[in-house]
Parts: sequence; C-alpha cells; structure tokens
Amino acid sequence: MKPINVVTALSRLLTKPDLLDQFESHPGKIAALLNVAEEERPCFVALSPQQIRAQAKLLITKRQREVYTLLPHTFNQLGTDVTAIFEKYAVDYWPNTHQRHLEDAIQFARYLKSQPFPVSQDELNHLQFLSSGRRIRLALVKNTRIKGKWLPALQLCYRSKGTINQWRFYLKG
Repeated sequence: MKPINVVTALSRLLTKPDLLDQFESHPGKIAALLNVAEEERPCFVALSPQQIRAQAKLLITKRQREVYTLLPHTFNQLGTDVTAIFEKYAVDYWPNTHQRHLEDAIQFARYLKSQPFPVSQDELNHLQFLSSGRRIRLALVKNTRIKGKWLPALQLCYRSKGTINQWRFYLKG
C-alpha cells in the first residue's frame, strides 16, 4: 500500500467519525493504519481531534445547506428535527462525484424514504431526472403542493435547448 500524505489522512478523519474516535486515543496507531508517510507522521499525530470534529461539523452544515436548496419542501416537512436527521445521515455517507450536491440530495431523500420520514416525491423525481441525463421524464405524484393545495399530479420534466423545466398537471378525480 502506497503511503498517503497528511491532507489525505485528514480527509479520512473528517469523513469517518469512528476513525476519529480511535485517532483521539491512539494517533500513532491510526497513522500506521492509514499508512501516513513517515516524514509526515509527526504533523499528523499533532492534529487536534477537537478541531477536526469542529471542521467535520462545519462540512456537514455546509452540505445540509446545499441539500436544502434542492429539497426545500422536504426540509420544511421535517421541521425542527431536520438538522439531527441530516447529521445522522451525513456521518455514514459522503458524496464523491463531480455532482456531489445533487448526489447528496438524492441519497438523503432515499435515506428518508427508508426511515419513517416524509419526502417530497416531486422533488425526488426532479433530482433523479437531473442526474439521469434523459431528455424527458413523466411521473405520477400522489400528493404535491399546487396553488396552496395538496393534489395528485402528473409531473413532466424535460430538457430543451440547454434548459431544464418541469410542469405539474394536477388531476381532478
């Protein structure tokens, strides 16, 4: 295994709370486990676990703000518990693609669906459309907010000349 530098090792501590817990007790052991380059180990073991935890919390807060912009109705439905719910999700999942905010929002919505939490299905449909690269997507949404009312709707997402649009047609029963 090729030795890693301090920056790479620090990123692992930031994204893995259990590893950071072990680092707090045994920094030298974690340096060896991660195979931090010998010349960089003194710098690595001198890192402050408290400062790393604070930085990790800031990163999660930033992620939450980015995901909120993509899932505003879902966040509103979650109410005051949203931060605790997002933090629980965020410690176990870190996106790593060039579309990390979109990926994070989709994974958070999937996480919510696997739990007993509400998810705005039309927001999730739209995000899945954005990540798919398709030109068109049609979906039936059981309950979406249209003109201040909750109604069933047919959701149409489409790409046209470099723009992305969506329409929701409510259904009368």
